[in-house]
Amino acid sequence: MTHRGADRGAAGADRDVDEALAIANDGPPSPRTAAAPSAGSVAEPAAPPAGARPEPAAAAPGGSGGPSAGPLAGADGAWDPWERINGDGSPERAATSSEGAASGGEPGDRHGHGHGHSHSHDRDHGCPAGTGGRAPGAPGSRAGHRHGAMPWSEARATAACAVRGPLAPEVRQLPDALGTVLAEPLTALTDLPSFDSSAMDGWAVSGPGPWRIATGGHGVLAGDDGLVPLEDGHAVRIATGARVPPGTTGVLRSEYGEIRRRPARGPGAGGHNGGNTGAGSGGDRDATNPPTGGPHGSEHSTTGAPAPGDARLHTTGGHTVVPGQDIRPRGQECRSGDRLLAAGTAVTPAVLGLAAAAGYDELRTVRRPRVEVLVLGDELLHSGLPRDGRIRDALGPMLGPWLETLGAEVTGTYRLGDDAEVLHTAVTASAADVIVTTGGTAAGPVDHVHPVLRRAGAEVLVDGVAVRPGHPMLLARLAPGRHLVGLPGNPLAAVSGLLTLVEPLLRALSGRAPRTAVYVPLAEGAPGHPRDTRLVPVVRRTGTPAASPSGRSGHPGGRAPGSRGTGARSSGNTGAGTGHRAVPLRFNGPAMLRGIAAADGLAVVPPGGAEDGSMAEILELPWFEGETE
Repeated sequence: MTHRGADRGAAGADRDVDEALAIANDGPPSPRTAAAPSAGSVAEPAAPPAGARPEPAAAAPGGSGGPSAGPLAGADGAWDPWERINGDGSPERAATSSEGAASGGEPGDRHGHGHGHSHSHDRDHGCPAGTGGRAPGAPGSRAGHRHGAMPWSEARATAACAVRGPLAPEVRQLPDALGTVLAEPLTALTDLPSFDSSAMDGWAVSGPGPWRIATGGHGVLAGDDGLVPLEDGHAVRIATGARVPPGTTGVLRSEYGEIRRRPARGPGAGGHNGGNTGAGSGGDRDATNPPTGGPHGSEHSTTGAPAPGDARLHTTGGHTVVPGQDIRPRGQECRSGDRLLAAGTAVTPAVLGLAAAAGYDELRTVRRPRVEVLVLGDELLHSGLPRDGRIRDALGPMLGPWLETLGAEVTGTYRLGDDAEVLHTAVTASAADVIVTTGGTAAGPVDHVHPVLRRAGAEVLVDGVAVRPGHPMLLARLAPGRHLVGLPGNPLAAVSGLLTLVEPLLRALSGRAPRTAVYVPLAEGAPGHPRDTRLVPVVRRTGTPAASPSGRSGHPGGRAPGSRGTGARSSGNTGAGTGHRAVPLRFNGPAMLRGIAAADGLAVVPPGGAEDGSMAEILELPWFEGETE
């Protein structure tokens, strides 16, 4: 499948996403090109926690040693020689796969899988007892061979079930609670609002109008206390949020009232007539002082403030004042003791504001999972351009911030060499809840993760996942409450591991609800692996399906004319007619970051591939802000 640049003729915000698509998809694919170097420099690592292992001064981080995977084989079913290196796959096997499916082979993490381990540890966090650290129905061992890799959905469920429940709660001051999760319900400590207050700038009035205006002072402002009761037939200026005086009938908005002087034509002219519409209720208007229409009304007097009894407040435009008008009554939002939010709610800026309004200075939240990142390998550089057969470390700068968006407290990113002793010391001395390693999860001569886990007596829960990219990922329990996730060294494969194993694990530790599945029709077909799930970077967008970002003509059913497909017409069950769709990005090889950098999600493509217009689950990235038009 060939993608071209986005439709440059799209208008408005379409141009932004089209430009991103063009950047992400432009140019011919390179079958075996190295990943583009990352720009910028990497900050020096923070000092390890007290008691932690020393970091070798000359150590360099690790990554994958294999070449970058090229584009997927198309309908020709080309066989990827990396399948043979990994111990399975052949031209004969590829030929038996479904039509149009691609091998999607990747070099993995250096090459192949390590050896599996099977242990048992029961838990009660959403998983039945006796599951041995796996989701119900998971096999007991996945040793060595890639055909024994755990199905992708099962691996995610296993990661979510790997812990007994959220971490212990802690008390945080409001400014420090952002990004955590409530450990207990948020209950109102007071009525909201705690007194009757004005919802508008204007006048507090008592009884029917017109009303005698109180003179002198600035009226009633927010924060004023000790208010004098408002007498019947009187009005006083009032500001939004101010406490209404006792005896107030309602609030007349500034734009709905005006002050009129009583003409000097004798007693009773323009007096109180019991009306409140302003029409014929205040005598003749002073022709020399027409209303100015200002936001706070107008006082029509050429001699300054009106004398007592010399002016009245009238309504304008037929507006009336009814009891309670534009008054926020005490307890309108909640009463003291009401439950405002449930335990498990993520603490957002809005939650902080609600907690403060409800009387809180601190919150009881679930402790953030402490995560330590170990970047392995001698072949990575931390600054400058790739040189002398070495490449830039892309994962060191990326993983820490990404983990923080998932709610983790990253205690440090440490760059280790390909040294088994250093890795063993780092793993066994760490006090982190989760250790994330990069590279070294395969079975190459310097892939030390599996031997170190065996030496440390770890329980391997996931040892290889049937997903591309990222199949050499693993999950192990080091001790009760301590886990290690081994990510492949290739950058996009590492992202796959983050979303497959790390995110579900961190959600369980922090008390967050599982991710809600989101399904969006694909704007174009996505080739699949014969046996494994594929995760493909996509951009989500709205608009008419006719403007296909790949340059092909759209179709009301979500499938381009002439495209293959034997299923039912997709317009009836994919939502393609609404214009919401996901556009696959070309640069999706395991060593590539160009696609994911322009993406806002990863589409889950089942074995065998997905057709144009078919519904695909989308794993939204933490910074996804919604479809772009």
